[in-house]
Amino acid sequence: MRTSLVLVAVLAACFTIPAASQTPAASGVAYFSEQSNGRLTLDEAWSMAAARNPGLIAASADTMSTDGLVTQAGLRPNPELEVTVEDTRSNTRITTAVVSFPLELGGKRDARVRAATVDRDVARQGLANARNELRASVVLAFFQVGIAEQRLSAADAMVEVAERGLDAADKRVAVGKVPPLERSRAQVAVANARIAQREAKLTLRQARVALAALWGDAQPSFGTVDASLDVLPMRQGPDVLQRALIDSPKVVAGRLDIERSQASLGVARSKRYGDVRLNVGMARENEPGRNIAQVGVSFPLPLNDTNQGNIYAAAMQVQRAEAAYRDLMLRSEVELDQAVAAYDVALESVREFESDVLPAADFATNATRKAFEAGKVGFTEVLDAQRTFFEARTEHLDALLRAYQRYADIDRLTGPAR
Repeated sequence: MRTSLVLVAVLAACFTIPAASQTPAASGVAYFSEQSNGRLTLDEAWSMAAARNPGLIAASADTMSTDGLVTQAGLRPNPELEVTVEDTRSNTRITTAVVSFPLELGGKRDARVRAATVDRDVARQGLANARNELRASVVLAFFQVGIAEQRLSAADAMVEVAERGLDAADKRVAVGKVPPLERSRAQVAVANARIAQREAKLTLRQARVALAALWGDAQPSFGTVDASLDVLPMRQGPDVLQRALIDSPKVVAGRLDIERSQASLGVARSKRYGDVRLNVGMARENEPGRNIAQVGVSFPLPLNDTNQGNIYAAAMQVQRAEAAYRDLMLRSEVELDQAVAAYDVALESVREFESDVLPAADFATNATRKAFEAGKVGFTEVLDAQRTFFEARTEHLDALLRAYQRYADIDRLTGPAR
């Protein structure tokens, strides 16, 4: 009897039921917590990822390179120097030096600068989107580690409960109170608990490696994470999310892609006009010993090539960008609607587990324990009740993980500013 009481006490200590006050709050909460007891906080994880993530560093370098392209687009073409010599005899030689100054017509330089500037804006939005994607990945990976830690803790507790149950079964079989079959069943429970424990350890290891990889470490150097799993962040309302979606980096980049295609069309149209060349030079005639000034203007005749092919292609690219933006908005709105609905379902599941399922499983465990103490049920029923409680706790953690996954999806779609 004493062994049974110890077993049940260990079970109650290992699986704590969240209080009603620990259910997700009705208002948004901050993601980032302060450092506590040397554990890795989400703030620290995000800071390391933002500073060291290889993909984000590459996107930043790519964005900075566009500054040089804007500078290059604003430069005027260089003048050209042409020197010709007529007659190889020095007495009758004529040497001519001409400097040509290209004069761009049709607003070519302004069109180039506008196109390069829009390219830079698109690159900056790409960087903002990469940063937003990384942030959502860090948040999800961080809480995956936290949930994996809780899963391992529950698995460890179940192993301890199963081992104590086996010890109790051994003693009861030894005194002849239960048949040897009870011991075999207890051994199976221990084996199953150890299998679940090994799987939980593997899941935690994989989650830790995935989190560390976000700041470029092949192996994690942190211990545990400071993840508050008893309070879930609440999403904003549909109107707020819709406005955030329109202003999200990916959608803004889609609008800028239209501007970029329109700027490319402007560049193509500016090239319909050829560039005028102003030629200024001097010819030296050795025989009479005189210098002759030369001034001339040259310009192409747009009889065959008015850049019409490139203009048509650029116009089609404008249509492509507009259609791609409409498609992007449609897909984003659908994905956001699905992510919001999935998050709401996961949130309700978490609340139901905390308010109904886990308390009911705990009550069943206690009732079975009392019946076992009274000799009304066998130890198999006790193990079944314990396993049901463990499975309920595991499903509760699964629901938490689904909620964080869906919230991360909302983050990716709308950006952090909501």
